[in-house]
Amino acid sequence: MKSCFARLALLLVCGLVLGVSRMALATETENQTIRILPTPGKVTIDGKFNDWDLSGGIFACGDVEHLRDRLSCWYYVMYDQSNI
Repeated sequence: MKSCFARLALLLVCGLVLGVSRMALATETENQTIRILPTPGKVTIDGKFNDWDLSGGIFACGDVEHLRDRLSCWYYVMYDQSNI
């Protein structure tokens, strides 16, 4: 019984070490600033980006090597006379 418990404990510790080491190897994006740009003209809130200036965007992802295509996001911010 003791050896069974010892093996189980060893497997648990090995699993935790592998899990933590995998997380430590993840490359996260590091964004310090975001550029807030003036609108190039009238912007309509319709879910389309054809009237947005996309040159100031930042890319954010917690694990670029593995999650870039599934769990990442681009952020864009613009302002006009009355809104940001």
